[in-house]
Amino acid sequence: MLKYMKKTLTTLQSLIQSPSFFVYLTLLSLLWIAHFLFFQSFGLYEDDWAFTGIAINQTWSRNLETINSALITFWQGRPLHMVFLTVLPFFGAKLGGISTLYLIGFFLLTCNACLFYRLLRNITKISYSALIPTLLFCLYPADTTFNYLQHLLGLQPALLFLLIAFNLFVNSATINSQSRLFSYFFATLALLTYESPFLLFFTAPFLKKNTQNRKQIFIHSLILTTILFLYLGLRKIAGESRISQLAPWEVLQKFLYQIIAGPIVVSGTFLLRPWQILSSLNVTYLIFLVIATACFYGIITSLYEEQFKVSYHDFSSHFQITELIRLLKLGLVMIFLAYPSAILLDVNLIDGRYSRVHFSAVIGTSILMGSLWNLLFLITDSKTLLRATVKVLLSIYLALLLIFSINVQHFYVLSWQYQQNFWRDVLRLSPDLTNNTVILVQSPNLQWGKQIHPFDWSVPSVLSSIYEFPKDWQFPPRAYILHSDPRNIEAWKGMIQSNDKMLISNKNHGVRYHYDWEPERLIQPQDVILLVEENKKLIRQPKLTLSDGRTIFFKKNDSRFTFPPFPKTSLFSRLIPSTTMTNDQKNSPAIYLEPQK
Repeated sequence: MLKYMKKTLTTLQSLIQSPSFFVYLTLLSLLWIAHFLFFQSFGLYEDDWAFTGIAINQTWSRNLETINSALITFWQGRPLHMVFLTVLPFFGAKLGGISTLYLIGFFLLTCNACLFYRLLRNITKISYSALIPTLLFCLYPADTTFNYLQHLLGLQPALLFLLIAFNLFVNSATINSQSRLFSYFFATLALLTYESPFLLFFTAPFLKKNTQNRKQIFIHSLILTTILFLYLGLRKIAGESRISQLAPWEVLQKFLYQIIAGPIVVSGTFLLRPWQILSSLNVTYLIFLVIATACFYGIITSLYEEQFKVSYHDFSSHFQITELIRLLKLGLVMIFLAYPSAILLDVNLIDGRYSRVHFSAVIGTSILMGSLWNLLFLITDSKTLLRATVKVLLSIYLALLLIFSINVQHFYVLSWQYQQNFWRDVLRLSPDLTNNTVILVQSPNLQWGKQIHPFDWSVPSVLSSIYEFPKDWQFPPRAYILHSDPRNIEAWKGMIQSNDKMLISNKNHGVRYHYDWEPERLIQPQDVILLVEENKKLIRQPKLTLSDGRTIFFKKNDSRFTFPPFPKTSLFSRLIPSTTMTNDQKNSPAIYLEPQK
């Protein structure tokens, strides 16, 4: 026993004494603060309800059916994407609920950051060239979905596979070595998880200078092209038709626009995000800016400059500049390769879940921007004052990016609070849910989120995600947001028929979200609960008088319960932490009707 403990302590001591230990510890801490500081206050957003929520609530046998179906049908060309979105939520929730899923996401991000750092250390002899790009990798400002489970658990594994593939490739000696073969295997896994990062692997032979001859580069390109054609063939056989819906000219036009505009937009976010924070700087942010700047200054002094001194004495300035320019070019090529497969997304979007269009550009952009900072340090090395200025500027810059990431967390927390308060009010006003019940919400001031939307297309799925309704109910209760805005509050009334029934359909613009796969439904007024916005809160309206003089009477609340009395799923307590409300809470304005700040 003592011998085992001594061996363990020796291993830990050697680990701590490793030059990379404090770098990895820094990356872990930075990722935690930047993206998971408030993870206990995160919840489910948008697509999470339709994927993560279902996987949590379903039995393992049903989830196996989902996985089997995804593999057989080659689901969206990303069968492993669905596998991760099913397996990780199911088992993660069993271990500790939604919070555990975010911890799994934190683990994935940490692995990716460490693999990225190790990759950069392996592809050049200049040891200091890896740290700044990796810090930027952790604070990547173009993609704001690091707190979104759908992308955290579905997209990050693709990046993990790609980084493993890159590391295996640079450590392989020959084209037929075991490491090289495994690198293609992991690159294929990345392709089957989320396709957009795959093209980056074409740059693998150029990661290390002069290690691959033309024949090896040709064979590498041939292997990847073969994998790509087989993949596209499987998508065609599986009936994947999203791209085929575009005309050939549209595809070419979109392709050219993506690879030109994408790199410009993603690079611009590295300047835009610090400016956004500076333009809205308050006392809290100012205090945090000072503290974060001091911390980054310490990191640069203790970790970066130590590596810089070693490389500066071992290699000539010409060699270092040449290497940094090579890395800069490599990063630029990787940025261009990040966008061709994202042809259905808009590269101009840099907020919300659609900012995932920039997901694959994280490697190239981090290398590019990091190499620029490294060049700046190298050029100013002999000028003490200039070098100190560059250190301070970099520290402030990284601190501003960190504050932006924390600000994104703030908006995720707000969006979850909006959902919690909204659904608590909806349930409190609708305790009499029955088969066929439809809740219609007329709320022109219902807010959209700045980084993630609290009320998206998943709204009709929420009730079935938090309650276990009787299985013999043909139409379990659903809630719909009505089309109404301050300029045209009554736009939704076109769904009312001459016989007072209400037609729920995508054709009459009555409800904001009605699933395409659901049939149109005519709803009896006595099955309708109408909630309307009045005095900055929701109230239940028993009747509605139309402009032609007709009066429609809705479902009467004859329930003795304060909340619907159905068995609850594990998601209920996360969404509704408390079913009791004080008089002040009942009388205060609803926060989900106020803009996010």
